[in-house]
Amino acid sequence: MDWKKLIPQGLKDTKTELYFNCVENRPVSVDCGLGYSPIGAPEKVKSAFGPLFGDDLSRYIPPSERLARPVRDFWGGLVDEEELVFANGTDTILVVLAKALAAPGGKVLGMAPQFTDGPVHFQLSGCDFLPLPLGAPEYRIEVNDLLKALDDSISLVYVDRPHNPTGQLMDLKDLDRLISAANDVGAMVIVDEAYGDFVPEETSCLNLSRKNLICLRTFSKGWGMAGVRGGYGVFRDPYARELYLRVSPPFTVDALGFSSIPMALEEGKKFLPSMRTEIAKLKDQVIKEIESTSGFSVAHTCMSVAIMMVTYDGPINLYDSLMDQGIKTAPGSGFLGIGDNSVRLRVPPEEQMEEFIARWRAMARGLRG
Repeated sequence: MDWKKLIPQGLKDTKTELYFNCVENRPVSVDCGLGYSPIGAPEKVKSAFGPLFGDDLSRYIPPSERLARPVRDFWGGLVDEEELVFANGTDTILVVLAKALAAPGGKVLGMAPQFTDGPVHFQLSGCDFLPLPLGAPEYRIEVNDLLKALDDSISLVYVDRPHNPTGQLMDLKDLDRLISAANDVGAMVIVDEAYGDFVPEETSCLNLSRKNLICLRTFSKGWGMAGVRGGYGVFRDPYARELYLRVSPPFTVDALGFSSIPMALEEGKKFLPSMRTEIAKLKDQVIKEIESTSGFSVAHTCMSVAIMMVTYDGPINLYDSLMDQGIKTAPGSGFLGIGDNSVRLRVPPEEQMEEFIARWRAMARGLRG
């Protein structure tokens, strides 16, 4: 189904003046525009943070003004500034996307399991969510199964890649086949690459130029900056981006983000490969320990992605069993189609690996009675 046919007429007709995105090329001597205080922040705040953030503490700043060029430069020509939107994480972008592109009568093709929040927000906007069940215990994503489920009733396709909760990575050629097929039936494809920085840039969907593609990325995962709250979307279709901006709140990244995100991007080509190597080493240790424990398996996964799904072949609450030993995970029941005998597990930091292994073994002894 052509995704544009589902856009509410009221949103189509809206001609909002996006004052916060306006760029004034003429010289500004006295700025009396936006409604922040001319007095500025309290003295203690200015004393503590002024040296770091300057006037950014007290001003409204469109995120694109500070972040569009650094993101564009990082991707080396794969992204245009006019394709970008910014928010305080991919979750916020998903919420706005659901308001802008989802409506009653729409059908969203996804998977079970996958990141829960995306499908939930689409359903809250009135769409039907049609999840393709992934087969246990590998939960391997088969693109041919997705292609069979894709028909002209589908208006949106939601893919988290790398996949949450398993950490597996759909091949880029397979993803391109899916996006091409979606285009043939008029569907927009949203690729959530929240975990995308755990894998090399050449695997990103941003290497594809198909117009029916929206890519979401965040600085919360692979960049190790969850406390900063910054993310961005890349819209290949200008009309989809325009609809998004009509719905989105304006000032969604703060002074810390404006300062730290460009710094991170400058260091990215050195930092990210090293991070991936370290994650793969840690994950290898964790998987070897888990798979050497009778009754446990790890779903298909990519070694440099920090998450995995662990399953026990018996009727237990694995989350509670691990919590009894002080190991916190994400319960499998929080993902569509997954039971209490599974958890999503993020690899522990190196300094906690020995303690993790000791507590894991204590949990396993408890299961054996």
